[in-house]
Amino acid sequence: MKTQHLFSALILAGMLQSCQKEATVLPTAASQPKLPEQAFAYYPADHHDSLINHKATLGRVLFYEKRLSLNNSVSCGSCHKQTSGFADNAQFSRGLNNELTERNSMPVMNLPTQFGVFPGIAPGFNDMFMTRAFFWDGRERDLRNLVTRPIANHIEMGIDDPASLLPRLQALPYYPELVKKAFGDEQITLNRLADAIAVFMESIQSRNTKFDRYIAQSQQPGILTAQEESGYQVFIGKYNCTQCHNPFPGEYISPEPKNIGLDEYSPDPGLATITGNEQDRGKFKVPILRNIALTAPYMHDGRFSTLEEVIDHYSEGIKPSAGLSEALRDPQGGARKMHIPDNDKRALVAFLHTLTDYELLSDPRFSDPFQK
Repeated sequence: MKTQHLFSALILAGMLQSCQKEATVLPTAASQPKLPEQAFAYYPADHHDSLINHKATLGRVLFYEKRLSLNNSVSCGSCHKQTSGFADNAQFSRGLNNELTERNSMPVMNLPTQFGVFPGIAPGFNDMFMTRAFFWDGRERDLRNLVTRPIANHIEMGIDDPASLLPRLQALPYYPELVKKAFGDEQITLNRLADAIAVFMESIQSRNTKFDRYIAQSQQPGILTAQEESGYQVFIGKYNCTQCHNPFPGEYISPEPKNIGLDEYSPDPGLATITGNEQDRGKFKVPILRNIALTAPYMHDGRFSTLEEVIDHYSEGIKPSAGLSEALRDPQGGARKMHIPDNDKRALVAFLHTLTDYELLSDPRFSDPFQK
């Protein structure tokens, strides 16, 4: 079966708010980051851009920098773990005082190709084309703004005034040089920090899965097992999962947030928080499928622990919610029951495992530079 061209879509995540000021904490020798010897390879080999590479290098260090939190205990990498596909392996993430976040941490990868049409997010712009939108409810469009939100969130990192971070970072021996390479001088500003982290996050690209090789080699027999091939066929055909999920290289996702019938009345308003429209209650952006086997638990509230549970939901568990996606309604307008047989369930899980990019999980360019 030939590869299809599919839609466009959304995604990603972050936060914002309070706490008190703190004293600058100088690092010990053991806490110095182990920086890469060569520039961060963001662009392909035939398109080198040393400035972008240096920004990504700085962003990598900042992504794992725990001194961006009030008590030096939490970094972006604490909730977006490389070994978990840059998601969290917990239902809710723990912040600086061991408090839990309100939603599951979404994976951060392949961000440049994640677009979507979100009502109320970009008035007037939706008619033109589409825009990027981050968080489960899509409330942020600018990745540069997004990356500063967790720093100020009172649960996550707790810095009431992000500007107070600047002298703290300036006092650390490794930042002035990193900033100079990325921006031409040693001045540390919030805009520069946000820009560098955003460039690093955009650099996290998953493009080397078993399924990618299958597509690149024109779906030649033998690349996927018979069960994986069967799962692929029912994914794109029998159950038409590509209405919302695009597994193909490039991975543009569903063009709008969806209500997939998790609850008849969602306790989390989702998109309705942004639009004020009750019909949008329980609508959330569609998550990326890259490394989906590693990003459990699933859904905005992490209610499902396994892929099998997710598939069981679509098989028999869809609730008749008011804003339920049309794709999940039966001909009478009620909640659809797909009645997926066990052999199809196993095949679907096998296919989803072909979307794991093992190289990404251990790529030193994306690893924690503070780990020895």
